[in-house]
Amino acid sequence: ISTFLDTLSFKFDILTFTETFFNCDTPLDLFKFNGYHDRPILTNRQTGNTRRGGTAIYVSESLQMSECPEFQIPGLENSWIRIARPGTKSLIVGTIYRTDAIKPTDFNTLLNTNLTKLTNNNCDTIITGDINIDLLKTSNNNTQKEYINLLNSYGFLQILNHPTRIDPKRNSETLLDHIITNITTSVSNAGTFNCKIGNCDHRATFIVLQKFNCIFNKPKNYTSFDFSKFNEKDFLQDIKTNDYWSYT
Repeated sequence: ISTFLDTLSFKFDILTFTETFFNCDTPLDLFKFNGYHDRPILTNRQTGNTRRGGTAIYVSESLQMSECPEFQIPGLENSWIRIARPGTKSLIVGTIYRTDAIKPTDFNTLLNTNLTKLTNNNCDTIITGDINIDLLKTSNNNTQKEYINLLNSYGFLQILNHPTRIDPKRNSETLLDHIITNITTSVSNAGTFNCKIGNCDHRATFIVLQKFNCIFNKPKNYTSFDFSKFNEKDFLQDIKTNDYWSYT
């Protein structure tokens, strides 16, 4: 993933992940991204002994953010953050993973409760995730219709319309990974990356917002020394010729 991010000519402010496989014993120090806060906002996988599950959100060091436990959905693997914006509403970003163990009807019930909270708090919101509801299926699919109707009833739209998982062996294309938002007028672009990233069998999705003000952290200043021209002989000679005992 880091290699892929390094190939981009720009930097995403927020990275969201599902099926991280993280658990309580995962050494998170091994999963850092340059320029992002060291500690992601995450939930550990809840799928027993299988390797599936887990969510995580990484945020640029330049942004002021906080975790939002008040929007956590019990029974689902999900993470939520708040991005501070001066003079206007904060931006809420969440990511959700729906496992096969949770039926779509039960998921809609859980999501309905959360959308009510977000709406009552008048939140500008973006929700990403592996929802495992295929939105490329025909319009007479009840699961799809109930899900879309639920989103629309709260003023949210799912804005992706291309496959996010392509299985050549089964000759199938599905749209299982969604980007949901209630600020569509602020969206300048959204879609999928048409390339394989690591061992992931889903395509990475993205959303780009029109520029708006955020509260930025002060940049960190670091002191470093350049040893590329270090000469050991000169260094040892300096030690011999200088009287370090005279320094106080």
